[in-house]
Amino acid sequence: MRAHADGDGMDDTWEERFGLDPGDGGDGADDLDGDGLTNDEEVALGTDPNLADTDGDGIPDGVETNGGVFVDTDEDLVPDALDTDADGDGVLDVNEGQIDSDDDGTPNWRDTDDDGDGILTRTEHVDDGGVFGQDLDRDNIPNWLDLDSDGDGALDTDEGTGDADGDGIPNYLDVDDTDGPDADPDMDGLTNAQELVAGSNPNLADSDGDGILDPVDDCPDEPETYNGKDDEDGCPDGKQTVVITKSEIKILKRVYFATNKDIIKRRSYDILDTVAIVLRQNPQVKLVRIGGHTDDMGKDDYNLDLSQRRADAVRDYLIRAGVDSSRLSTKGFGEDEPLCKDIPEKMLGKRSRKLKSCRAENRRVEFKIIEFEGADTVSDTE
Repeated sequence: MRAHADGDGMDDTWEERFGLDPGDGGDGADDLDGDGLTNDEEVALGTDPNLADTDGDGIPDGVETNGGVFVDTDEDLVPDALDTDADGDGVLDVNEGQIDSDDDGTPNWRDTDDDGDGILTRTEHVDDGGVFGQDLDRDNIPNWLDLDSDGDGALDTDEGTGDADGDGIPNYLDVDDTDGPDADPDMDGLTNAQELVAGSNPNLADSDGDGILDPVDDCPDEPETYNGKDDEDGCPDGKQTVVITKSEIKILKRVYFATNKDIIKRRSYDILDTVAIVLRQNPQVKLVRIGGHTDDMGKDDYNLDLSQRRADAVRDYLIRAGVDSSRLSTKGFGEDEPLCKDIPEKMLGKRSRKLKSCRAENRRVEFKIIEFEGADTVSDTE
């Protein structure tokens, strides 16, 4: 038998669990979390009276319960207020949000066709998105919100999910609806039919964008993790140590040199080998500037010269590792561009244990991309 010490209709154990007072008969009508539901309603619905958003999806309980009733949009026996994917479309509510992209009166988190193109969000995001990518035309709009997913100028609602040319690619994701299964639109050596078997994108020579072409990529739908371990197989394996963007090749480990010298320590060979692999596998990076930086210890002229020699040493290493010399430039910055700026002016050039980590951060090598696919991205005079 359930105990109701205060006669408010709420089980005492529930009240204790949610921080209510089993002896206060009036707290059931309160709204502790301000979500528009009384404590009584929350307990009846199974939501937490102390949390305005019990399932943490960014949508208040009062909204997900339509003001206090049991709602189960996807009929999975989990109420919307406790369901992180209330409409069951494969996209989490926190990612869909409360906007109404297609202006149909149903917010995205409850809409099974968010963009109103006649193709279910689950189809665009989960079923087809696994092979063709979440953003096929790379326009920064996911397929499930993109009215022209393949960027061919024809709306998804007009193309539909049929396959006009029998190549296994649904029309709304097929850049060419007439080329057929034997065509190779991305010119990677694999036909449309072969790409589908391999699980790669027929429209992209490098489906996962990791710099390794699909025919030689063991995991064409998962980007390589560049970390010095099997970096040429195209598969993720452990923690990333090198990340490539359109503006830089960012290394997540330091390059170490002998003190006051331009001799690279053996412990840094792995990270530089990984940088070399990334450069070799990304020919779209036309020119990289290797920047050398020192701390503030020593004379300015000496530091400038040392930083230049260290940048040159890294360039020489990468050339020996197979990177074309024409793709590498160098510049020494000395102590002029510190990352850590917490050194008081009166302590510049003076030793201090407290400043050791700050100075270590400033001693570094950077790889800035100057030319990417023929377009200048960074001025080489910086």
